Amino acid sequence: MIDYLSSIVKLDDTAKDKFLSIYKQEHLNKYEHFIEVNTGKAKLAFLKKGILRAYRISAEGEEITTRFFVAPCFVFDFVSFRKEVSSKINIQSLTSVELQTAYVDDFLKIRNCNNVLGKIHLRLLEELCYFHKVRETSLMLDSATERYLDFINTYKELSERIPQHYIASYLGIKPQSLSRIRKKILENKW
Repeated sequence: MIDYLSSIVKLDDTAKDKFLSIYKQEHLNKYEHFIEVNTGKAKLAFLKKGILRAYRISAEGEEITTRFFVAPCFVFDFVSFRKEVSSKINIQSLTSVELQTAYVDDFLKIRNCNNVLGKIHLRLLEELCYFHKVRETSLMLDSATERYLDFINTYKELSERIPQHYIASYLGIKPQSLSRIRKKILENKW
């Protein structure tokens, strides 16, 4: 985690110690949840190893995948983070994962005590805003095939490692449509 953070901002020993002091190691097996809707205090994590997905449950009871997290990266629900309330999304492991977890209120306390940690917070929010803007634009303007091709370019290692219905859900299409798109691409008709 420190190497990852050091790539964002120069960390002095005090900032490193404060940051590490709030985190604990956690392991999740495949399909266990890091965060579930309306359970417990707001949390964030650094994903050291593995793959997670964020999803919501629609009014019809359908799981809608909204994001994938591939190590190394930070993982959190922005609304929960911002409002310091229980999450409104689920975050589930798709592989065995290793995390360093902390509570949002602890993170915010140390952030307010150290300018360097405030810069890290700002960078995380910038990355999140960028991700959501790109995704929003893609969902509005790109065809399903273009979204799938972009998914493959962004998440090269995921397309064969995770269930296709999660990918279809993320792309905003049905699994049958994803199968047709994949077939067309394999036949070089795209």
